[in-house]
Amino acid sequence: MKLLITLTIALFISAINFAQQVINVEQKFHDHNGESTLSFGSRSETPTAPFIDITHVNLRIEAEPGSQVIYGDVRLTYKLSQEIDTLWLDFDSALTMSVNVVQVDFTQNSKYYRKGNFLVIPIGSKQAIHQTHNVRIVYRGVPNGPDIGSYFRSDNRHVWTRSEPYGARYWWPCTMTLQDKIDSADIYLVHPKEYLGVSNGLLQSVDSSRSNAVTHWKHTYPVAFYLIAWSIGDYAHITKKAKWKSGAINVENYVFKDQVFWVDSTHSELEKTFGLFDSLFGEYPFINEHYGHVQTSMGGGMEHQTMSHMRDLNQPLVAHELAHQWFGNKITCGSWEDLWLNESFATYLTALTYEAGFGDEKWADWKENTNRFITNTNSGSVFPIDTMNFNVLFSWRLTYNKGAYVLHTLRDQIGDKAFFKGVNNFINDPALSYGFAITDQFRAHMEAASNRDLNEFFNDWYMGEGHPNYILQYNLVGSKLYMEVTQGGSSGRSPFFEMDLTVAVYLNGLRFDFKLPITQQNEVFVETFGRVPDSVQIDPDYNTLIGLRDVREGIHVLSNAARPDLVSSAYRVFPNPVKSELNVRPILKSEEFINYEIRSINNALLSKGALESQGGSVETVELPVGIYFIQLKSKDSTTIYRFVKD
Repeated sequence: MKLLITLTIALFISAINFAQQVINVEQKFHDHNGESTLSFGSRSETPTAPFIDITHVNLRIEAEPGSQVIYGDVRLTYKLSQEIDTLWLDFDSALTMSVNVVQVDFTQNSKYYRKGNFLVIPIGSKQAIHQTHNVRIVYRGVPNGPDIGSYFRSDNRHVWTRSEPYGARYWWPCTMTLQDKIDSADIYLVHPKEYLGVSNGLLQSVDSSRSNAVTHWKHTYPVAFYLIAWSIGDYAHITKKAKWKSGAINVENYVFKDQVFWVDSTHSELEKTFGLFDSLFGEYPFINEHYGHVQTSMGGGMEHQTMSHMRDLNQPLVAHELAHQWFGNKITCGSWEDLWLNESFATYLTALTYEAGFGDEKWADWKENTNRFITNTNSGSVFPIDTMNFNVLFSWRLTYNKGAYVLHTLRDQIGDKAFFKGVNNFINDPALSYGFAITDQFRAHMEAASNRDLNEFFNDWYMGEGHPNYILQYNLVGSKLYMEVTQGGSSGRSPFFEMDLTVAVYLNGLRFDFKLPITQQNEVFVETFGRVPDSVQIDPDYNTLIGLRDVREGIHVLSNAARPDLVSSAYRVFPNPVKSELNVRPILKSEEFINYEIRSINNALLSKGALESQGGSVETVELPVGIYFIQLKSKDSTTIYRFVKD
């Protein structure tokens, strides 16, 4: 299925300059021809991928546990959107796989050659557009992917694949593009009879009439290249029916024979998770087939479409991979820079099982512990600056946890109703479902649901780095609660986060919440409150990603001259930052004149004067940009305020 989405990265190869672009792609591989433990090595768009719509893949793999050799026979059925005379397929940069047969439209082709990460097949005569064509590649060898990914692994118990993000080319020829999903797939696994073969979709048949068994799986939903996978192993097969309020489905479990206990231990909460996700985000996306788990020796898990691979069937991992069937599989990230649409969502949906009252962790604990884990380091963006670096792309702190907390922060900013409406509209958008999406498309849905411009939010929280830190100073004057809020960013790339800040005020066992709109780095808010609070807390429920949450009773200001800690505030001074005029207003009525002095951060006297008892304005237009202090003195009090000249 060819999904036409607007992606800048998808347009770097056009029909007009196709030939030149191919030269550029080849040059990249000459410049980046290595793999390391931290890098995926070179990666570029398959040159002909933008013009190919793969409608079907017929994949036949012969393998067995304990052997590193596989035998492959792949047939790709496709249509072209424009005429081309050469097919480029991603395949085996290490050249450990030998190609034995290449056929194009059922005719033998001997002109193929290898170029970097590609198998290049000259067609000779141009193929007609919008018509069905096919290419067949027969090959054998030892898949040789980098150590940082489990693209192909074999031991005496099982043999299996994992292809995210760039590993598919190591074991089968394909187009590794996030522009086109394969409409359907038939997967045949040839293996010794004592093992079971598992792949995507529904099991069609097991033919044991010959020396080896042939297991046939069929998947009828659109699927991204990296979500096709298989495993052959010494498995026990256990089918469990998952039922929830509005639906039911078979869950096929393929687990090691000595670890069948995992199935019963997690099934009850798996049913609850199905019900939760169904109620929030709509029907399980592959309801006409099934869902399943395959146990492998890999660390963690991988959300292969309809059949997740994982080491242990523990509740958080089971919930995470199930969540991916919506976020990652039904809608797949449109570029690897948008990977958070897969991983952050799956992480957050796992947390939602805690909020719902089941799962391995309490909701409050998850929020607080995750917040501390993220803010323990000051820098880092959810947006991956280097998609070829494993540690950046799959950062546990940033891509998974910070991204999940950004979603929770967004929920806090726009409210539950708008948040879940926007997410639901996104995941069920007919233009995106079973295709691809980028962050701007998600943002558009959230803006429509909330009726808010969220450009600043996404610039701060998704593209930006770090998190805000807060100092709140408060005191009560009469019936007015004065709260001075100072925000600082943890990273120079994102010095300020415009947001609504929840402040909880406690009195006699009761809690009063105030939403303070933070638009400046230093602001004073006034709320009506009759008595001195027992305590004040910043975001006590941890609904926003915040590092420092420092609350102080009394207005604390810094002066190089005296450095006083003032327990009361007699004046309101605004705006801060200031451009041309600083306004001073007394909080309590007085008959006295107000004397003022403005001093630099080095305590140099810059100006002085007097204001009427009802206050007035102090000119600041001549002050250079910087930090200053204004001292306000009357008969009974002296107050010093810090302000910023913008």
